[in-house]
Amino acid sequence: MGTEKAHPDVEFRAEKQSTPGFHLTQLQVILIIVVSIGVIVSVGLFAGVLLPSLSAGHSVATQAPTAQATTAKPTATNSNQGSTTSRPGQVTQKPYVPPTPVPTQPTPTSSNAIVNKGRLPTNIVPIQYWMTIEFDMTNLNFSGDTTIEVTVTNATNIIIVHADDMTMTQDPQVSNDRNYNAATTYYTITEKGFYKPNQYYYIILQNDLTPGTYYLRYRHTAPLSTRLDGLYKYQYARGNTGQKVWGVASQCEAFDARRIIPCFDEPALKAMFTTTLIVPSNYTSPLTNMPLNRQTDLGGNRIQLEHQRTVKMSSYLLAFSISDFDRVERFIGGVLYRVWARKEIKDDGIYALNAAINITTYFVNMFGVGYPLPKQDHISVPKFDSGAMENWGLILYREEYLSYNPSYTDAREKEFIVAIIGHELAHMWFGNWVTMVWWNDLFLNEAFASYFEYVGQADFAPEVLGWESFVGYDMNTAFNNDQTPTSHPISPPEAYGPFFDRITYQKGASILRMIDDYLGNQVFIGGLRNYLATHNYSNAIAADLFFRMNQAIDPCINRSGSINITDLMGPWVYQMGYPVVTVTRGPGNTATLTQNRYLTNKDLDPAVDPSSQPYRSPYGYKWNIPISWILGTSTNTINKQMFNISSASLSIPWPSNTWIKLNSRTMGFYRVNYDQDNWNALAAALNANPNQFTRQDRAGLIMDSLAFATTQRLTYDTALSITNYLSQESGYLPWYVTWSTFLNYQRRLAARPSYAHFRKYYLKIVKPQADAIQFVGTGTHNQRLAREVLLDAACYQGYQPCVENATKMLQSYMSNPSTNAVPTDLKEVVYRYGIMYGGTAEWDFLWNQYHQTVTIPERDKIFYALSFTRNPTSIRKFLTYAMDSTKIDRGDTYVVMLYLARNPVARPFVWDFFVENKAWFKTRYGNLRYPAFYASLYFDDTNNYNRVEKFFVDNPENTYYTVRVERNTLNRIKANMAWLKNHEARFTSACRAQSM
Repeated sequence: MGTEKAHPDVEFRAEKQSTPGFHLTQLQVILIIVVSIGVIVSVGLFAGVLLPSLSAGHSVATQAPTAQATTAKPTATNSNQGSTTSRPGQVTQKPYVPPTPVPTQPTPTSSNAIVNKGRLPTNIVPIQYWMTIEFDMTNLNFSGDTTIEVTVTNATNIIIVHADDMTMTQDPQVSNDRNYNAATTYYTITEKGFYKPNQYYYIILQNDLTPGTYYLRYRHTAPLSTRLDGLYKYQYARGNTGQKVWGVASQCEAFDARRIIPCFDEPALKAMFTTTLIVPSNYTSPLTNMPLNRQTDLGGNRIQLEHQRTVKMSSYLLAFSISDFDRVERFIGGVLYRVWARKEIKDDGIYALNAAINITTYFVNMFGVGYPLPKQDHISVPKFDSGAMENWGLILYREEYLSYNPSYTDAREKEFIVAIIGHELAHMWFGNWVTMVWWNDLFLNEAFASYFEYVGQADFAPEVLGWESFVGYDMNTAFNNDQTPTSHPISPPEAYGPFFDRITYQKGASILRMIDDYLGNQVFIGGLRNYLATHNYSNAIAADLFFRMNQAIDPCINRSGSINITDLMGPWVYQMGYPVVTVTRGPGNTATLTQNRYLTNKDLDPAVDPSSQPYRSPYGYKWNIPISWILGTSTNTINKQMFNISSASLSIPWPSNTWIKLNSRTMGFYRVNYDQDNWNALAAALNANPNQFTRQDRAGLIMDSLAFATTQRLTYDTALSITNYLSQESGYLPWYVTWSTFLNYQRRLAARPSYAHFRKYYLKIVKPQADAIQFVGTGTHNQRLAREVLLDAACYQGYQPCVENATKMLQSYMSNPSTNAVPTDLKEVVYRYGIMYGGTAEWDFLWNQYHQTVTIPERDKIFYALSFTRNPTSIRKFLTYAMDSTKIDRGDTYVVMLYLARNPVARPFVWDFFVENKAWFKTRYGNLRYPAFYASLYFDDTNNYNRVEKFFVDNPENTYYTVRVERNTLNRIKANMAWLKNHEARFTSACRAQSM
């Protein structure tokens, strides 16, 4: 599924084991946070946070190698040329036994032992399915008739399929054909039923089935889901009349195809699917994976649509959409490309259509494998929990991620539209064509899609500078989420996962980018071509990828066998975390490099796992690290050398009287710390001439120095000296990583007296660039992106020219919305700060605009801006509206609380409102602990801690999850208090000193 990019609060898919997707629903955000807080507090992490977006404020493989020594010599090359690379440390294989997960609740036991197992038996294999699904759009349910052709490989009398949340309307049948006539042989069933713990439906036969081909038939019915998974219902408004209409969409990954049809719902059990849909005739665009073969009018406002058979694929790629949408389309190269949307925004799909055609063609040529289907539908769904889903032949998206119109799509959203289309199309090869055997190797799907989305984006829209965005969005996010003992390997043992999260997606993509750079693109793509050709329409594990890539490395450039992909990638894939490389002056004109695992708690032993850690490192938390560096005397020459896993240190050339900067272009997934003299020299070099560093290098220095200051490895004075040069910086990337980090300090300190020192320093560096970029809605893509963060920072800090421009532009818009529209790239800033520095009139006006607009991006911008109000009347109104589903969607109640909790003026209102309306929250959510978490999100003092603790005592809840949420909510407040103790004085003192 889709990628994270600039909307992590809204659309990223996290560790979700039942309904994955490119997303985080707000409830899932809280579940992940609260589960982590207890461990975070215990290890002393008080600073790591998820980066918010401007808008929102996914065998050999289980064996562990051990290192053996190798040697290497440094090489230096011009940055425009290739280079030789030194050899990664070799590793040998030994068995690795993964720890057994401890269940949190007892599992019911079936009398049939095989039904108790969490994985399906391997002696029955699906070949193809025939399914007829009829939709009742009046009663909002569906019924199905499903036949599965299977091959029995070993005699058995037990048949198990996945089936969940459905009712069998007739007894199942097991037969020797699917003619279902007098000549058909039916096998006697003695027992049948659901086994809910494993979401199974099982059949026990009187006699064994001998090896051969058989047919299973199930008749079933189920309501359309309200959870945005399986087959689910949603409402949308027709633009011409405003009439609310029911639509149907699907989301099957990872475990929800079983909620549509009985099936073998595991990724390795691929089969072909032939689908017939029966729908009301007023639904003009029913879609599934394959093109329509035949349409029949059944009478009574019912039509039957028979579709072509799919290629061999996993069940999680099944897809359905029932609507009356319209499309733009083009037929090229034997493929019909279509982009579907609500009729009133149909033409807003033209940009996406062009992107889909271009990127598909580019990937076909790159991977050497054709797109195998006769159609490629992309459909924008008004209600979709993931960002997008890569179903073969029918890719579903959130509406805002497929619709482009300059009147409501800003520069960042345009960039993201191309990225997510690239991500989903990369899945046609990585995920659909070759699929992981099991969910622990999900990175074979998602890491590759997260990486190649940028490759496709760079070809179709090079102006968006996507590879710069990669450092700020993907790499920075991965760093911040892989630096604690609560992380996990990219490819964990089979007992764990799936992890649809930033480790699988963003860290996985970062590792692939590093390996691509180390091997060279020709070698990298050659290895992937071999992998795709070998495992076509099949499945693979991580070890298969490594083996096929090794096969493809040209012996002519690898005579000594110096490049071994398993040795190189294994430590990055099979163990969690990443290294910090420490650089000190060595003897002579050399630098000495050492590596250790980077943890936010610097006092923990980085090589030792806590006893509760389920993912023990098979490598001792060491890595083969592709090191690159530049020197102040030769900034255009990139030097490269491998830091071997077996080496305690590495010596590289470093002439005296010049600075050194490791991790050139921030290509490697590691942080770099230096001695104080070199940090000082780098800060001086940045101030003297920022352009001697690439924007990626400048961003990398900011990211590392602020991270080290946060974890007390570096002083805040040193970190801020690195950011001092930003008054000269016009590039988006360095400003984005600074803005996203400073946002954490801003939210924590905004209500405290010390905030004045931070504000003064922030304005010192931001004012020159805010003035230079101007309050206009034009410019290059880089300027348009940079303007968003610069003006957001300047206006929040109360920079008067920015505030005046925002408030005046909103007043002008209020006076005549039809003629004084706000430029698209300025809408977020104008809406937010027009409200923040305005009154009830501004808030009420934008509230009305929120309900009148039909475009989701515009609604999202307004919705977040409404939370910026400092007016008590408007704050209370927003909270009250959050309880009224006619005004705000039921699923957005928590979002209102989260947004307002970020607002230092609104913060106390949120808790009081929650307590006053606890009966409503109890009825709505069934507990008081989850809303209490949101309402106390930024509490950081003893008084508020005592208030929350007393509330829990007065309102006891004793379920397993509510007890954990309660404990971790209180621990989070303690963590906030500890953060202030550890950071407030240090940080604001440095701000004061750097402001002079």
